[in-house]
Amino acid sequence: MSIRSFVLRDIVRIMAVLALLVSLSCNLASGNERPDWDQKEAIAKVKEVIAIEETGKLPWDEIAWESNIDSAISRAQAEDMPLLVYLYLQKDSGPPEAPC
Repeated sequence: MSIRSFVLRDIVRIMAVLALLVSLSCNLASGNERPDWDQKEAIAKVKEVIAIEETGKLPWDEIAWESNIDSAISRAQAEDMPLLVYLYLQKDSGPPEAPC
């Protein structure tokens, strides 16, 4: 699978989550009750993410990330693709006294 496929798949997932959040916030704002929480489904999703992380083959490691914002903007424009800004810190990075 190409890097572009990974990026597109991730963008589609992000857009789906955003659409869901907007839909839920509209329902809450209109006075509708929150949908029932499915704890089993939530646990299954968390286990799925943990399993992926434990393999050490993280999907975002396969993306050709740009570390320079100017070249990222140029590349996005040249490829007619959206620009995704993503920040990730592993839990053991940074000074030990850091709050997170």
